[in-house]
Amino acid sequence: MNGINMVVAAMLGVIMIARLYAMYQRSRNMLIFLVIIFLAVNIACGVLAVMTLKDSAGGSTIGDCFRVLIKSHVLYFASFVCVSCLQLVGDLSPGLTSSYFVGVETFYGVLQIIFSVQMFVLGPRLIFSIREYHAKLVANSDADISMTSIVFQERVHVPTSSVV
Repeated sequence: MNGINMVVAAMLGVIMIARLYAMYQRSRNMLIFLVIIFLAVNIACGVLAVMTLKDSAGGSTIGDCFRVLIKSHVLYFASFVCVSCLQLVGDLSPGLTSSYFVGVETFYGVLQIIFSVQMFVLGPRLIFSIREYHAKLVANSDADISMTSIVFQERVHVPTSSVV
């Protein structure tokens, strides 16, 4: 939520700067002043937010998951970028879609193969590695060792009286 609030505040700050810049007849000095104030306030808020969230346990768990995700799947993200760029080139080039040259047909064939590998091999591998990381986290946790079950405790009679 803090990140969303910071993004919304930054967007509103940019809109406010644009309106004040127009109101002051496009004065360059006013624009420089507004941008400096805007950057100082947003940088200070960002540093304070990072300092506040640094000690949070939930932000570190999410950060660990993202770290594992990025570390183990650089290939997935790189292939996703490459396939997206190739699809963009194929969609935006009108000469490629209307021609039947061997090179163009090879391009679309390779694109289909890479797209299929990305969907049916790299995607599930991404999910499996996150599950594997989560399983290791659960296996290494000490929560199950320190807890005793109520079922195995002896039954002890606790006397009760009518006097409160």
